[in-house]
Amino acid sequence: MQNRTCRSLRTDNSTRFEASPSDTNVASRHRLSRGRFFSLSKGGRVWNVLHFLKYGLGFRLGMRRAPHKDRGIGRINLLAVEHCNNSCSYCSTSSPFAGKRSHSVGAFFPWLDLLVQEGIQFTNIAITGGEPFLHSDLFAFIDGLDHRYADKEIGLTTNFFWGSENKIRNLAPKLKSLDHMLISRYPNVVAKLGGETRFSESVDLVRELCPHLDVAVSDMSHIIAWDLHTEQHTPTAYCCTSDCYTLRTDGNISHCSIGVGLENRPEYAEILKKSRDRLYDLSQGVSGLLSWIRKYPFDLCSHCTLWQGVQVPWEPLKRQPALNSCEAIKC
Repeated sequence: MQNRTCRSLRTDNSTRFEASPSDTNVASRHRLSRGRFFSLSKGGRVWNVLHFLKYGLGFRLGMRRAPHKDRGIGRINLLAVEHCNNSCSYCSTSSPFAGKRSHSVGAFFPWLDLLVQEGIQFTNIAITGGEPFLHSDLFAFIDGLDHRYADKEIGLTTNFFWGSENKIRNLAPKLKSLDHMLISRYPNVVAKLGGETRFSESVDLVRELCPHLDVAVSDMSHIIAWDLHTEQHTPTAYCCTSDCYTLRTDGNISHCSIGVGLENRPEYAEILKKSRDRLYDLSQGVSGLLSWIRKYPFDLCSHCTLWQGVQVPWEPLKRQPALNSCEAIKC
């Protein structure tokens, strides 16, 4: 999963569904029949200007970024699948370096239940990874979330590798409990599905067969490059993933998408040891959760370059072979 901006639903490792979470704990099940196409003229001067206006100007003016009020955090991302079949360079969750691991929906229940019981408000649950459609029991996962948290909106992000007509017709009835889908439009997947026109037709087929589903498309022809460095540099802008709160089955929540998978990157081990803010351990209770959530920059930010918003053309990570795309979803 490549780094999508988390203001959209960040479920593979790039940009996800543009949901503006409400401040209440009970979300209405509003469903949109048509999606939106996200593009910020990536890779050019327009992108640089828009990125500064959205993330840099407010930070430099000392404006606090406070998208959620009181005891609300908006959206919880679930790291349901750690691996991916697209092996993107600069994947923000380091999925190309992860083992083939997926997790049952029940493994997340204790932590989600704790948040609910403690009055921590969230309106959206996003299934992320990795590539969610590599989960061998994805549809039971979605149904399980919908049944247990009926007042929440359920979404996911996918690279749409499964987007042939036959597969869509087979999978569409199983998406009955899903509210939002963000399709990341990668150049290699577009080519695999037969080009731009065929890709668009496949997206429209999902919308036709799943009229209850809010389907959006995110342009991933360019991605945000990032690296971690041992020296410290104070950020001068907000980061597009700093509120991608991603829950793992061990009860740890990462503050950003970069932080959730760094255990898979041994080259960053020394930086990891020094970070105290990257994860919040729910097993210790929630008394400090909201203050941790509102903290920016946190210690890992000074070692990371993602906040700079440098765009580069998408390309696969050449030293990491892609997984078999038929591994979980039957071809």
